[in-house]
Amino acid sequence: MQTVDADTNPRFHRLLTEFKRLTGCPVLVNTSFNVRGRADRMLAGGRLPCLMGTDIEMLVIGNCVLYKIGKIPSFY
Repeated sequence: MQTVDADTNPRFHRLLTEFKRLTGCPVLVNTSFNVRGRADRMLAGGRLPCLMGTDIEMLVIGNCVLYKIGKIPSFY
């Protein structure tokens, strides 16, 4: 388990705080974006096709949020 402090990581702390406010759950699971049969070190441009081929609903890369509505990618 890893804890996040507002002083040392304010951006991630805000994300966790908002997630808890919206869901009531104070925990997020952070994992690498590895899909069987795909290279571990994909370039950012290769992640969208990979995302579309999985059941993953949302992918956050830096300031970019990619999410699917059905089979249509949307960007925020």
